Amino acid sequence: MLTTWTTATFNLSAYVGQSVKIRFAFASDPAYSTSDQADMFGFMVDDISFGGYTNNGVDDGQMTWTSMVPLGGDLWHIATSATAPSPTHVMRNQNASGSYNPNMLNYLVSPPITLPSSGDIWADFMIMGDFSDNSPQTNLADLDYWGWEISPDNGMTWYAMSNPYGLATGNNYVYIDAPDVWASAIESYSLDGFISDYAGETVIFRWYFKSDSDDPIGTGIMIDDFKIYNDVIVAAPETSSLKLAATM
Repeated sequence: MLTTWTTATFNLSAYVGQSVKIRFAFASDPAYSTSDQADMFGFMVDDISFGGYTNNGVDDGQMTWTSMVPLGGDLWHIATSATAPSPTHVMRNQNASGSYNPNMLNYLVSPPITLPSSGDIWADFMIMGDFSDNSPQTNLADLDYWGWEISPDNGMTWYAMSNPYGLATGNNYVYIDAPDVWASAIESYSLDGFISDYAGETVIFRWYFKSDSDDPIGTGIMIDDFKIYNDVIVAAPETSSLKLAATM
């Protein structure tokens, strides 16, 4: 860790004659941060100079900055709903104004769930929402959407529930709308919810809602009645003959 100003030099000769941009990026995770050590401040750069350019340590209007992660806040919360399939509470992704925020990527994560050891296993939940985006549907980064995923390794790897085993030939779907009345997810979308190959394993599920930088249109989404189903096939009983003996 550097605690004093230090000159950093990089060889960019491979880009001679080309028009390039230089970007400085800083990332962190929740493991250790200013909440743990108040004097930590992250990362600073100054006196940037490359090629024929220097900013001389001042804001010259040519340098730009932006966050590489969504800044829309976390809106998932428990709420009451008069129409809830299981009265009266739901998980709602909505702000205090009755809509949702731009530049948002919110995750709702289940606790670890140990699945039944055999039989057909599938998952489903009820969803209701209202959101749309007027951007062309050619670039997912410019759209609002939600998704549903499963992890078999405690959150290290996530697979779309439309492709729960992460198959290379599978379809990893997200969804750019929501039913305007409460409806089953697997009946409403290209999902069957089957996760039988994970029988006996412990898995985690998560739901996410992402918005782009446009002004949000709609009220967000709500989910309720998340359930794991298990059908166990029981063999038919064997038939046997019953003999009666009579005495006179």
